[in-house]
Amino acid sequence: CVEKLQQLQLSAITAESNPPGVEGRVMQLLESLLGAVSSRPMAYPEDQGLATQNLVEQLLTRTSSVRYSKENSERFEQASVSFVHKAILEYLLASPHLRPVVEALLGRSGQGHGSVVEAFLQEKAQQHGAAGELLWRHRIRQGRVKEAAEVMLLMASGPGASDLSQRVRLLDQAKQAARRAGSKDLLERLSAQLDVAARVQLPLQRELDLLILDLHVSERWRSRAKEERKKLDESLLKLQDLYQIAVDLGFYHLVLVIVDLTSSSQDVEAGFTAWLRSFLPLQDTPYSPGQLQRSCYATRSHGLFPLLLVRRSQLFLQRADPPQLMAAAEQAGPKDFELRAVHLIGELAEALRSGSFLWDARMVGTLLEFCSCLWRKATGAAASDWVALEVLAKKPFQMPLAALLRFYSAVVSQLPSWSADLRTRLDGASIQLSNSELYLHLSQVVLCLVERAQGSEELRGSGQALLKEVRLQLQELDTKEPLVKRLLAEV
Repeated sequence: CVEKLQQLQLSAITAESNPPGVEGRVMQLLESLLGAVSSRPMAYPEDQGLATQNLVEQLLTRTSSVRYSKENSERFEQASVSFVHKAILEYLLASPHLRPVVEALLGRSGQGHGSVVEAFLQEKAQQHGAAGELLWRHRIRQGRVKEAAEVMLLMASGPGASDLSQRVRLLDQAKQAARRAGSKDLLERLSAQLDVAARVQLPLQRELDLLILDLHVSERWRSRAKEERKKLDESLLKLQDLYQIAVDLGFYHLVLVIVDLTSSSQDVEAGFTAWLRSFLPLQDTPYSPGQLQRSCYATRSHGLFPLLLVRRSQLFLQRADPPQLMAAAEQAGPKDFELRAVHLIGELAEALRSGSFLWDARMVGTLLEFCSCLWRKATGAAASDWVALEVLAKKPFQMPLAALLRFYSAVVSQLPSWSADLRTRLDGASIQLSNSELYLHLSQVVLCLVERAQGSEELRGSGQALLKEVRLQLQELDTKEPLVKRLLAEV
């Protein structure tokens, strides 16, 4: 076999260029030899592996000087792995039962051909998952932990990884290795990439999976989801690309996570927009009532908040594979919006940083009360102080009752300002909600809160001041209206 390889080398030198088919003939010779040796039955499996390893070592040694004419250029002179050596190692790498031979050769870095094998695996690591794994494990064993982390990063970024979940695992392993190596720069880079992959790209892919599974959604949206999902499996995307997919498909709960990752004082506007459109999208989304192939009676009211109530999953930030598709609701319940809103806020409280500017109580609290009023108007649901007790009193706001009373005093007195701001942002949306309706809604919320404060001497004064503020606002409304008259009597 070696003699024939050398004859091909001589013919290539004589012709001053590779004769047609020479590379194919080289590959054929090597594959025939390696295939015959590796498949020859022996008494013990370890003998077969050792025989193959010895043969490969001899081949690598005896073909060290074999070069073909195109390898004589400067570019190929500088290459550390010749064409013949690549052909031998590629054959071994392509056969799972022969990979232990590659690993054994790699372990002999101080002798034999370990350096050649390592250089070959370095070239292949991004494209071939098995090559990358052999290489990073070898470097871990040698104590070259930082270099191992760099290989894992290379694998996570390239086509060698089978899917997005594997890319995330590789980034996590690389991050741990970089920490062990004490490489601050690499650790920071890996932490940033892992944050994007695990906190945005993976949940976005699960969101697309959910959309693809939902046959109530129109084929147009599901086809788009399939296209985008494929991109997410093929590589680690930049945050801007993930942002665009999330915006295009109306996944504004994921936009909130993206804004949190890139947060700065200049992103307040982007944050407010993401909050608003998570509840009240201005454009058609896959879950908008007019975009569904199938709908039910509940969709009439659930369609007010499609992401919360039409989307068919209990979880908002999906990581399970595959996501669980819930049955579509046949009837709308009075507490549907409250339950789903509280669930969304709870998941975001775990996903977003506790000190994030996105947790602005005025921004979130007024939006939720606006939506709660809208839901009550559509469904006739009873008044409740759930925004105060289930959202603002819980993580991350954690307002005590005294702070809640002060907060709602400001919300009532500043209602014309914040409601005008909301309507400006909702311009073009078919949402009819007057300030009078908002005052009546908030008056009922305040009554619930003040009743809870009655048992505390310390809070009684704050409660009375809040009732006074509400009374002043109610007196500006039509006092002949039955609800206004009843509320004035109660406050």
